[in-house]
Amino acid sequence: MSCLAGSFFDVYSSGAIPSTPSIALEVAARLAQLTGDIKWSQHAGQLLRGAANEVKRYPQGFPHLLLAAERLLGKSRELVIVGRREAPRTQAMLKTLQQTNPPLTSLLFIDTENPQPITKLAPFAAAMHQLRGQTTAYLCENHACGQPLIDPDLLRKQLTGGE
Repeated sequence: MSCLAGSFFDVYSSGAIPSTPSIALEVAARLAQLTGDIKWSQHAGQLLRGAANEVKRYPQGFPHLLLAAERLLGKSRELVIVGRREAPRTQAMLKTLQQTNPPLTSLLFIDTENPQPITKLAPFAAAMHQLRGQTTAYLCENHACGQPLIDPDLLRKQLTGGE
């Protein structure tokens, strides 16, 4: 058996601990998802193309890289919650997200007292506001958002695909 020390495999493979390129791909894919900025998608795509041949040869050695690739190449799903952080309805919606733990869904929380940091990072979320002064959730796929929700139970149904 040949020695793989210092090889491409050592750099990209992930066992129990993700490799640096796997983490870089995850971060770039998540930034692309959260911001909608094409530069992050391009950067993630370059990282993925760099690993493609080795991953094809031995996919079992790249679990973290493959999860990041799924985030990059699969459908993007974002949950935008607009409200005051300490509001009971905000806490209920965040608890709903935590309990359902939907795969590959990123959270953007817009604090109505200071919305600038998030709306600057994710311009697609800038038009999202509270309805009737209540914490409001928007579930989006590929930055196309559904109807705003103010009921945590309706949010749960949306997140789980329930009726």
